[in-house]
Amino acid sequence: MAKYDALRAYLTTLNDVQWCPRLDEIEAIIGSRLPGSATRHRTWWANSGGNLVHQNAWLDAGWRVDSVDLARHRVVFRRSRLGGLAGTARSEPAIQPAPERLSNPELARARAALKEPVTVSLRAEWTTVGSLDQLARAPDLLGEGGGVLRVVHLGSPNSASILIDCNRLSEALDWLVDGQRLPARELETMISMPGRSETEVQVLRSGNAWLLAGGKGRKADLGEERERRMVAELLLLQERQSGRGETLLSL
Repeated sequence: MAKYDALRAYLTTLNDVQWCPRLDEIEAIIGSRLPGSATRHRTWWANSGGNLVHQNAWLDAGWRVDSVDLARHRVVFRRSRLGGLAGTARSEPAIQPAPERLSNPELARARAALKEPVTVSLRAEWTTVGSLDQLARAPDLLGEGGGVLRVVHLGSPNSASILIDCNRLSEALDWLVDGQRLPARELETMISMPGRSETEVQVLRSGNAWLLAGGKGRKADLGEERERRMVAELLLLQERQSGRGETLLSL
């Protein structure tokens, strides 16, 4: 086995679109020390490939080096294609591409554009409403519109969260203030945790959420049910990756 085959194999097992290892993590994967040039020269981490076996390891696995911070001994890899190695064994039959029949250059370019990888991302800025102890005295910050609430228990060392997809934010706040007639067991559990002052309620409203795709962005319409649900699902993914929570409720 070549020295960097283990790195190639490891990258094909990842499900994320970005991986940020320290250099010693990479050394643990390949089972040996990186050469001195890897710790001194950024060019070692270039994506030129060719006869450079270490670069081919991540390029063949469908990854590229996005940035290198040699001072902190850290590299950022970003996925360049889905599916990993072309030669990876698959249980499902391979899909054979349709034969190319487009002679018009404009149509050919349009088809090529449709094959480009798609990245949809969300930029969200939460606003703190207050702790559970403060909600009854909180000013009417939410209004009647839709949005997403995040209830976070600020525990140590880990926090726990619940997301609430709300058609009417003010109604959801009433549920939390009441505390006696909560519509879901998950909320009952969160509210009953010790330290109400350590349980914080945050809100995401239209104007504080942006959807970005293909280098373009627009404000998310959290008053529209399907779009709000999509935003809530993206937020839930972030909560899961941060280890805070797995629960998304709809009110």
